[in-house]
Amino acid sequence: MNEYAQIAIWLTFVVALGGLLWLLSAKLSSLARALGAMWAPLVVTAVAAFVLLFNDQGQELGVGLMNEPGFRLLWLFLALIYWALNNWHAGRLGLERLYSAEALARGVAREDVINGSKWAFWAPRIIGVCAHLLAALHLARAAATQPEFLSSRSQPYLGYLPYAAPAAILAATALLWSLDYRIVSRRSAARPYKKLADVVFRASAGVECLLAGVMVYALVSERFPAGFVWATLWIVLSAAAFLLLISHLRKNRASGVDETAALWNWTLGLAAPLPLAVIVSVYAPLAAGRAFGSLIIGVFAFGAFLAAVTFCSRAAEWLAARLKRRWPGATPRAVVSFALVGLVALAVVTSFIRPFHRVRLCDKGDCAAAPPPLPGAAPTGAATWTALKDPASRPTVEEAAKAWYAQASAAYAPAHPGKPVPMLVIATAGGGIRAAVWTAAILQQLEAELELSKDATGGLRSLLFAVSAVSGGSVGAVAYLAAVAAHEADPQRHKAIAPASQLGQDFLAPGLLRWIFVDGPSNVLPELTRDDRGVALETGFEEATDHMLANAFLSFFPDKETAASRWRPILLLNATHQETGRRIITSNVKIERQVFQDSYDAFQILGADMRASTAAHNSARFTYVSPAGNLIAAGGGENRGYIIDGGYFENYGAATALELSREAARAINGDEKPPKVRRVVLLISSDPGLDAERARVRLRQGQVEGKMKCVLSTATPARREEAGAGNFLPFKDAAKNEKNDGEGFILSSYNELTAPLFGVMSVREAHGVRAAEELAAEICAEQPVSAGAAPANPEKLQATVSEAAKTSFEETQPWPARDDHSFFAHLAMCGEEKGDPPPAKPPLGWVLSRGTREAIGEFLKNCGNETEYSALKTALGVPR
Repeated sequence: MNEYAQIAIWLTFVVALGGLLWLLSAKLSSLARALGAMWAPLVVTAVAAFVLLFNDQGQELGVGLMNEPGFRLLWLFLALIYWALNNWHAGRLGLERLYSAEALARGVAREDVINGSKWAFWAPRIIGVCAHLLAALHLARAAATQPEFLSSRSQPYLGYLPYAAPAAILAATALLWSLDYRIVSRRSAARPYKKLADVVFRASAGVECLLAGVMVYALVSERFPAGFVWATLWIVLSAAAFLLLISHLRKNRASGVDETAALWNWTLGLAAPLPLAVIVSVYAPLAAGRAFGSLIIGVFAFGAFLAAVTFCSRAAEWLAARLKRRWPGATPRAVVSFALVGLVALAVVTSFIRPFHRVRLCDKGDCAAAPPPLPGAAPTGAATWTALKDPASRPTVEEAAKAWYAQASAAYAPAHPGKPVPMLVIATAGGGIRAAVWTAAILQQLEAELELSKDATGGLRSLLFAVSAVSGGSVGAVAYLAAVAAHEADPQRHKAIAPASQLGQDFLAPGLLRWIFVDGPSNVLPELTRDDRGVALETGFEEATDHMLANAFLSFFPDKETAASRWRPILLLNATHQETGRRIITSNVKIERQVFQDSYDAFQILGADMRASTAAHNSARFTYVSPAGNLIAAGGGENRGYIIDGGYFENYGAATALELSREAARAINGDEKPPKVRRVVLLISSDPGLDAERARVRLRQGQVEGKMKCVLSTATPARREEAGAGNFLPFKDAAKNEKNDGEGFILSSYNELTAPLFGVMSVREAHGVRAAEELAAEICAEQPVSAGAAPANPEKLQATVSEAAKTSFEETQPWPARDDHSFFAHLAMCGEEKGDPPPAKPPLGWVLSRGTREAIGEFLKNCGNETEYSALKTALGVPR
């Protein structure tokens, strides 16, 4: 489009918009002023709409409410009324200020201005009931994703059942408006909307009766979750209770009692729960989180924020009135401005005199050691156990590799004479609680199946050399470590190793409480408590694992001498150093610079051990829900910056797994032919949006000159014609594909603000895919050129990959696993594929509903995971 056309379109739009605003100005000016006066509840409602309706974690809270409604529905009933009352009260106060100013300017009574306004009474109520409407829409969106409702879409009317909740809220609001207009406003001589009110009353009453019948049918038919019906009922009842309460206040005013005279009492009453919320957040966040859950805490927090804002604004008005005599310029706005400047100054001073979000260390003797395993509980049955004492006593990768090989070869070689021992290395990606549960579920499955073939493989704990984890994957890996330690210490009590079952708690709720009611005020207060939202998340991990993760991290691992008979897998928990962008790795082996390129050793920086929960959390400090951890060395030493989520550097842990496995194989094999060990690498990812053709890295077969070559799935074009003159990575355009690489149309000013944030988010995933490809390519280079042939020359293979890659993605087959060669497998979550919905839609967050947790294991049957898992077992030598 040339510049003249752009100018013409721009001018036409400006003229049309100006004319429209001029025509509507008389109608909309009073509404615009009213909405401006009610800015506070409108902003909170907009934020709540984003959190509840356009966020995967928010949607998952609705699924959890349906799965386990119980007594929490009563708390939701009350929390919604609290939020709605604060919406109404804040809006009412804003209008009071607006109409008082207008009355003063016009020289008339304030009551005359209020009575002449169309928005004085019902605008705050509508904003108030928006709390219930958002809760109902949130429940509807969550219900619409469930199998019971998805299967009903083909049947008339039933597919719309999830939206009965918001429809009931709208009908209840219309019903109460018509009643209010017909009964409360009967003193008004002019009632121009009386006929409309009669029609609305009949229509809304009919809709409510119809919806009640539909809900009864849904409950009796047992075709839909009973939790959905009961949650809908309680949300509608809460809305009705709120509207009836406000109508009662309106009736008092119509009878000559002005409810605005009691607005100060409302301010105090609505602010009264805030001190109690702070006390509970400091002393009992876990108990409160269990009792209420994240959804109810979030709903209460929206109301609490408004309660705090209105209390401060009324306090400013009160203080301005008292200062008026000595300070003529004392206005509420001036008092608020002065207070804000003071708070900023306090925040600056407080930042100098106290640390914030310091990483918890075991430098004061306050960390217990993990219980030692009983004699004979380990796979090798060894009796001795000596745990690592301190970071300095950790082994190097070479020492750990030789210790691992000593016990692994003793367990594996008898059933596989003459074959190299499989060294299993797992890289598990981030993704919050979904990654944690998915990782734990896979490790739990492998543990159970390899235990059955223990005589032939030695079991998972003998073959598993290391786990390189990021973010949520770190939580799943540490949960597995805790389950292993608990089982080996007390096999009678912990008969099975089941880490996935330990991750069913709501880890988000305690952190929300601490974030809102502790961390916020702490920015302007001296150090009253170090128990921030990060500590709340860590203590949640500890409680979920029967307090196993409260023990010192290094105490879970054997020392150098014991490891050869009492092996436990190496954990490498990847995080990011905020100031330099480097990896910072927490591990039971030394992070040597010649092995792990340009990476920090967390223990070398901090100089002391830490709790296992802290080690996992340091890798999972993503977004604002979890704070960056302050790296202050043991004994109050130097401030060495902040530690943030490992996904900022690389979200798969694949780079660390590649460096570790390469060094370990070199340390064991040396120059020996044939090699003593072969690398078997498992990549675990939890992002459902991974493109199967370009990001879900797997080993594939490609025919070149009659020989079968190993190529990567991400190196093959989707169609032969895409190869063209060369095999380029195809760019998916917005106009041609539902999932595209470009943005298509985007608002330029919006992009100016969000480009840095979205860029960082995209890069973290791209770095992960790139590292996974590099790891898979190295394993692929070790594969034989064709069945029965010797391992390929890596240089020769690299020269032929471009030819093999001309085979289209649809034409390739998985690379066959063998029990005498290295292998790479990738177990992934996926979204809808070929029209089949996924088993679940787990969100990126810290809480999963019961139904989603139970369905995550079903992903092993989707996304090609069955083939990958079967091949992995073959590579590990599991008998068919």
